[in-house]
Amino acid sequence: MITFRSVYKQFGSKILFSNISLSINPKNRIGLIGRNGTGKTILLKILTGGEDIDRGDISMPSDLKIGYLSQEIDINCCKSPLEFVLEPFSHLLNNESVIDKIALCKDIDSKEYKQAVANFDSFHNELDIYDTHSLPSRAKSILSGLGVPDSSWDQDISNLSGGYYMRVLLAQLLLTEPDFLLLDEPTNHLDMDSLIWLEKFLQKFKGGMLVVSHDRDFLNRITKHTMEIAGSNITQFSGNINLYFTWKEEYRASEERRIKNLQSKIIKTEQFITRFKSKNTKASQARSKMKQLDRLKEKLPEKKSSLKTIHFHFPKPLRSGSVPIKFDNVSVSYSDINVLNNISFNVDRGDKIAIIGPNGAGKSTLLKTCFGMVKQNEGAVEIGHNTAIKYYSQHRLDQLDSSKTVLETVSDIMGICDKPRIQSLLGTFLFSGDDIYKKVSYLSGGEKSRLSLAILLTDPGNVLLLDEPTNHLDMQSVECLADALLQFSGTILVISHDEYFISRISNRIFEIRRGVFRDFPGTVSDYRQYIENGYCDTESGPSKNNTKGSTKETEKEIRIRMRRVRKKIERSIATVEKNIMSIENEIEQLKNSLLEKNNESNYQKLAEINQHIEEKNAIYNDLLHKWEILQQKLVDITNR
Repeated sequence: MITFRSVYKQFGSKILFSNISLSINPKNRIGLIGRNGTGKTILLKILTGGEDIDRGDISMPSDLKIGYLSQEIDINCCKSPLEFVLEPFSHLLNNESVIDKIALCKDIDSKEYKQAVANFDSFHNELDIYDTHSLPSRAKSILSGLGVPDSSWDQDISNLSGGYYMRVLLAQLLLTEPDFLLLDEPTNHLDMDSLIWLEKFLQKFKGGMLVVSHDRDFLNRITKHTMEIAGSNITQFSGNINLYFTWKEEYRASEERRIKNLQSKIIKTEQFITRFKSKNTKASQARSKMKQLDRLKEKLPEKKSSLKTIHFHFPKPLRSGSVPIKFDNVSVSYSDINVLNNISFNVDRGDKIAIIGPNGAGKSTLLKTCFGMVKQNEGAVEIGHNTAIKYYSQHRLDQLDSSKTVLETVSDIMGICDKPRIQSLLGTFLFSGDDIYKKVSYLSGGEKSRLSLAILLTDPGNVLLLDEPTNHLDMQSVECLADALLQFSGTILVISHDEYFISRISNRIFEIRRGVFRDFPGTVSDYRQYIENGYCDTESGPSKNNTKGSTKETEKEIRIRMRRVRKKIERSIATVEKNIMSIENEIEQLKNSLLEKNNESNYQKLAEINQHIEEKNAIYNDLLHKWEILQQKLVDITNR
């Protein structure tokens, strides 16, 4: 067991852990959650010995082999990805030196010879333990599963992007097979293909793990225990994230009832004492009640400062045309590399589209082309009437001016000097007091993400292009962002690796793979099932590893899902038709009101009725447009 005894840790002026005592079973699979800044990464570093505690004691088995994946990417070497992944086993793979030492010893009775033989025996034991002959093939399998292109395996690792750096680090860690994994946001930079592969790998992993992630669905699939850091304390729970949140809500409600009952008893006891303490016949009872009152008050929990959370909504945007963005046979190339090939689609007003596919397939390029940052080589991109597009880049944090304060950053973008208004906006994103005067260079990743959201809120337009908006946000902030986007009446195209987030907000899916684009006919969970069944590889089409039987089975499952999608569309059509009939009746009633004698000379009333008729007609036209889209989708599904 890993045991904490009265552990105290302070970071700057903030107390992270206040006299924590707990035990962690290194065989358990644990999800570690908590808001940004509560000390999740610090806890992992303490377990690796990379961070000291201020007071207390931590003990763990001396032979426990811990593997740690940090959020901070640091690879300083000139090796290739494959060489780097195999580096922990280089002494086994390059075995000439061990054999040479035996060969150089002439005297078989010498200490040198005996030591060389002992080293050789130990060396052979390690060869058996790590199955050295299969190490290169296992390393390649892990790199492939994590989506590192095989064309880069023999190139200099410095040529890789930060996202692929992280995958190579993870690949090395997984190959070493430690007893206990410490993973700090391992899903960052992973596309859904690689995420699913990692989930399957971790589900088969024989050791334990402590995993920090803001991806709720990922934690639900791979963990069976939960730890939450909040208020300088750590809560442990036997169950995954969903079960923990259910228990937490029930516990909170139970505590509220208990406290309410206690407060009621305290009030009644105080009333009794006030009423009878000066009466001789009741004085002894009053004194007894005073002792009872003290005991009741001791049962009340200490008042805790309520945890602040961001909460915001987007202002109602200007109404765009019915088709804000249209691609007609659009192709985009970088140098000689064709990224988007002859793609066509309409984005309808009110669509919330999740863009999914492997990294490097062109997802970000698609958003940049919509925004006009990248120009197409062929085809036409049409931006609809009254369309105001705002782009939220995945590199937005790097684009902030580090020399400016939080207040200056927002003030410059808004172009106003209304300090109270800016303070109110920043307060919504938890920047208050002296925080607004902090330099951007001193902000954490989470704080920079919140600042970027505040900037976006100053003028969101009516079409949002969001590239990995949940990066560096904790679970509560992701929930809040999802709620705000659900209520946003404009149009959204979003790239995200957070499956829980996109399943909450999206009503349509674009799939992009190398040379392939399609409007996927199903939900996010349907798409996950599609990937899990191996129906497509990293390029496109059925997986080469699929047998004939498994392909048939997958096709059957896809037909079943298509039937479900068709039924869902049919139900949507029925709902829209019902709404159309309702609006038609309302318009008819309003028109009849225009003809009523009571309203003949009431010009204000007539103007109001006409205004209502115009509003209802606009809704009616929207419903008709939606009905036409759904009918076309139904035709497309039926013809598949």
